[in-house]
Amino acid sequence: MLTKGNPHGGKPLRRGLLGTTRRSDGATQVTYAGHPLYFYAHEGKRQVLCHNVDEFGGTWLAVQPNGAPAPH
Repeated sequence: MLTKGNPHGGKPLRRGLLGTTRRSDGATQVTYAGHPLYFYAHEGKRQVLCHNVDEFGGTWLAVQPNGAPAPH
């Protein structure tokens, strides 16, 4: 999830957990609780298919509003 400005979100997100990090390609990526956020290309609106999946060198988890991973 990339941004050109300050990220913002509505409830139930905790604004204090929302941030950014600069990527090696110069883009600014949105973070939540210090973790980079990504969209999964094959998900529809409000659909979560990429949770607890081991790919691309790590485990991909959905995040809860408090910044913790969603239950497995």
